[in-house]
Amino acid sequence: MELPENITSHKELNREIQDIADDMWARIFALSLGVPCPNERAKALFINFVIKNYKKDTPDQSNDDYVYGLLPEFINYLVDRG
Repeated sequence: MELPENITSHKELNREIQDIADDMWARIFALSLGVPCPNERAKALFINFVIKNYKKDTPDQSNDDYVYGLLPEFINYLVDRG
């Protein structure tokens, strides 16, 4: 995977994606849905899911839109995990 111009290492990329996913987690539930956020374990799973998907398929859209759009896929992932 090629790193974005403003990112110098994979560790820095992971941190950047983690920060975006963490922020989006709160915005999805608190601001968009107006409900409390799920527990920390669910958030950690979401962040890991976002990082893996981002690296697999670097988005063409803004990072916020990309992460927001992953929520339905994440829910399906959780259901499929059993």
